[in-house]
Amino acid sequence: MSVFHIKRGTASLSLSLLLWSTFALASECHPVRVESPDHSKALEFIVEQARRNHSKISLKGAGYSQGNQTCANDVIQISMNEMIQLMTLDIEKNLVTVQAGMSWKRLQEQLEPFGLAVSAMQSYNDFSIGGALGVNAHGQDIHWNPVSESVESVKVLLTDGQYLTASRTENPELFSAVLGSYGMVGIITEVTLKVVPNHMLIKLKQLVPTKSYDQYFKETLKPDSSLSLHSARLSINPLYRFHNMVVVNYFDTGELAPTEELLDKPKHPDASLLNYLKYSWFARVFRTTYEYYFLEKESRMSRNQAMGESVTTLANTVSGTKDILQEYFVPPEQLQTFINSLRKWTGRHNDTFKLLNATVRWVNADKTTILPFAPDDRFAVVLFMNLSDTEEADKAMAIATRELINETLKLGGRYYLPYALYATRQQLYQAYPEFQKLIEMKNKYDPEGLLTNELFETYAESLPKQNKIAGQRPYTTGAGVD
Repeated sequence: MSVFHIKRGTASLSLSLLLWSTFALASECHPVRVESPDHSKALEFIVEQARRNHSKISLKGAGYSQGNQTCANDVIQISMNEMIQLMTLDIEKNLVTVQAGMSWKRLQEQLEPFGLAVSAMQSYNDFSIGGALGVNAHGQDIHWNPVSESVESVKVLLTDGQYLTASRTENPELFSAVLGSYGMVGIITEVTLKVVPNHMLIKLKQLVPTKSYDQYFKETLKPDSSLSLHSARLSINPLYRFHNMVVVNYFDTGELAPTEELLDKPKHPDASLLNYLKYSWFARVFRTTYEYYFLEKESRMSRNQAMGESVTTLANTVSGTKDILQEYFVPPEQLQTFINSLRKWTGRHNDTFKLLNATVRWVNADKTTILPFAPDDRFAVVLFMNLSDTEEADKAMAIATRELINETLKLGGRYYLPYALYATRQQLYQAYPEFQKLIEMKNKYDPEGLLTNELFETYAESLPKQNKIAGQRPYTTGAGVD
């Protein structure tokens, strides 16, 4: 007989777990309880009981989403953070199979002794692998992104208790539907990923005028097959906002890295500078200068080290405030136009938030998932902002965000969904016309509608429901998107 454990929490405990995060959630969430199975049989038992009792389920990985994409009120929240085992490692084929609750950091630690590294992940390694697949995350690697590109197959538990393996050749419809579906189609329990050699990388920096960046990236960087990781941080200097960029590139030497104990530990930035920017206008003026000449050091490190930064480097220590992330994906030819619009938008709303960071990254076209944020090649612009933790500030931020989403839509771009649910329903369906297809796949694979979260309930519930963001009307699913 199999022995397994289910760790169970109360609603108040679950709330504290949800709110323990570098980032503030958009609103509080009150599940009935939190279940933390440490074995597939325990997970099956929870799902079976929920089905019998007609109880709704939400899925949680590391819990960093900002709009309660991992939660809903009056549901059973399943936390996957106890399902963290490495199942198999095929060194010849460079394939690893892990349980979905494993963090990228834990996977890196287990790959490193074999000379292997993660191929694609977010910029921070604290997140769960299943959660990354749920939002189809991307990072700094310009070849292996989004994360779905590195996925060989997934094992999915459907709400009827059936397990299916899905890949590009086996159950391809489910494979496309479950990746990037925010846990709405099925529960990913195991993931088989492609991994790569843990090579030594050379980190180089460059100061580039923003108006020259597109050409610089297209003609100099992208053709360089040794380029591995890339990001470009826009200057946030309020006097010359976005005038130039600190570009950080990691080039692959082709040399296998020695074991970690023989390597110098990289110096990732701590949260002190970021928090100082929230207080000081002068710090924001001189940030790029300090960053380029003093903070970013050219160095050598392993791939695992370069992809080993923790989200704790973003920890907010300024009381009465919260940090939020937003991300926009624009066609390459529209990047400069978007940055010009972003400059004006930031100036108009400088009383609503403080812009602390704006990063540009490259994202390859996603031809796999049902809900792609990059249906074609895109530049991603990631914004990190600080605002007062008040209802008034949140309402103002919602209004400002809708403005920027409209600018993005005009350029044929899209916005990213794991963050605060500021967008109107019309904006979501305009950005993601595939959302209706996701609902169809959910109805097929979860016909009883057990899986839910506040993203789904805000934009896709069949019953009329008042949107939580002020100023929006009730809505229904289907034709006639308001």
